Amino acid sequence: PIEYNYDIDQDYSNINDLMIIEWDLASKPRQGSLVNAYGTQIVIPDQNNSLFHDLKPFDLVYCQKTPVKIERDIVKKINVIAKCSFKDAINSISKGMVFIEGYYPLSLIKSVLDKKMSPFKAYEIILNNPNKLFVPNYRQFAKAFRKFLFDFINKEREFIYQELKFDSEEKTDQILILLNLTTELAGLDLPFSEIIQELLQEVSNLDEFRTKLLNKIHSIVKNVLIVRELGSTKIFDLKKMRHTQFVKYSGEISKIRKEEFEKSKILKSSEKTALYNVSELFKTYYGNQFSNILNLGVKLEIDQDIFKKIIFYTTKLKLKLNIIEE
Repeated sequence: PIEYNYDIDQDYSNINDLMIIEWDLASKPRQGSLVNAYGTQIVIPDQNNSLFHDLKPFDLVYCQKTPVKIERDIVKKINVIAKCSFKDAINSISKGMVFIEGYYPLSLIKSVLDKKMSPFKAYEIILNNPNKLFVPNYRQFAKAFRKFLFDFINKEREFIYQELKFDSEEKTDQILILLNLTTELAGLDLPFSEIIQELLQEVSNLDEFRTKLLNKIHSIVKNVLIVRELGSTKIFDLKKMRHTQFVKYSGEISKIRKEEFEKSKILKSSEKTALYNVSELFKTYYGNQFSNILNLGVKLEIDQDIFKKIIFYTTKLKLKLNIIEE
C-alpha cells in the first residue's frame, strides 16, 4: 500500500456532499476489516472503491455523505473519496463539514469555534489525552491543532484578551505551551502576560508571533543588562537557562552580579560591639541569596557573628566585601 503523507493539502469546497471519518478495526470484521460504529449506525468502506485496500486504522478520510448501500437500516456502505491530512481535516471541519469522530478529538475544533470551550482548555485536553499513548501520528495532530488554536486566538483577540484578564497567569502559561516556548523561556521571571497582551494587538501568524515574542524578550533581557539596576538579575535562573537560547547572556549576568555585590557598601559601626549595615548589600543578587540562606528577613543591620557567616559564603564564591568603617 501507498504510504500516506500527512502534510499534503486538499480542498473539497462542497462540504455539504462530504464528511470526514476516522476508520478503526472491526472487532468482528464484516465485509472488510475497517468500520466505524457510532450510536446505532455502523459505517464500512465500499470494497469496490480503489482506496479500500489502502485504508488503515486511524486514517482520516473524506467520504461521500450519501451511502452507496444501506443494509437493514443499520449498516451503511460509504464511498471513500480521499485520505486527508490533519490540516485538511481541521480546515474542513472549521468550514462546517460534518465528521464521525474516532480517537482524534476532532469535536474540540467545533467546541472552540463555537466558543463553548476556551482554546486553552482544549489544548490542555489535547496534551493530556490518554489516547496519545497508542494513536499513531498523535504528535503531528497536536501540532496541527496548536496551529489552529493560535489562528483562532489571533482572529479572536478581544475574546482571548478577556480570557487572559480573567486568569492571566494560567492562560499565559497555556499560550506559551501553544507556542512551544515553555522550555525555551525557563529561568526567566518576566511579565509574560503583559508582553503577550501587547503582542496580541498585532496581526501575525503563529511563526511571526513566536518570533516577535522571542525578539521582545531578548530586548527586555538586554535592557536589564544595560541599565544594571541593583538586584535586577534576580529574575534570571542561570541553571534553568542553561539549555535555552538565552544562555548566551549568562556570562554578562554573572559579571553584573559579582560587580554589584563587590561595589555595595557595608557600613561598620565603630562601637565596641560592631554592627554592620547591609541594607545596600542585601539588595544585590548574592546579598539577597545570603539573606535568604541565613533567614535574616528584612534586617538592615547584623552583628559580628552573622557577618562571619557571610564572610564564609563570600570566600567560597571568591567574592570581595566592600567594608567602610564609620
